[in-house]
Amino acid sequence: MEMTDVISAVREVFADIFDVEADELKSNASPDSLANWDSLSHLKLVNALEERFDIEIDPEDQIDMLTFELVCDIIHSRMSVN
Repeated sequence: MEMTDVISAVREVFADIFDVEADELKSNASPDSLANWDSLSHLKLVNALEERFDIEIDPEDQIDMLTFELVCDIIHSRMSVN
């Protein structure tokens, strides 16, 4: 999967989970910049990404998912492995 496809799909998931407009998400979006990004919504994000991409995200990667850009990088690397 191309990185642009990953970004587009992750953007849709973020918009749904965090109740924001997809086109307003920036690469540095984080728990500090998204009011709805708390521990529960982080778990929902991980679950939604695993379902959307049919992957399993390692606990270490879940912890590292601190910005939109990092999430995209992690998903892209998992897609490259599969």
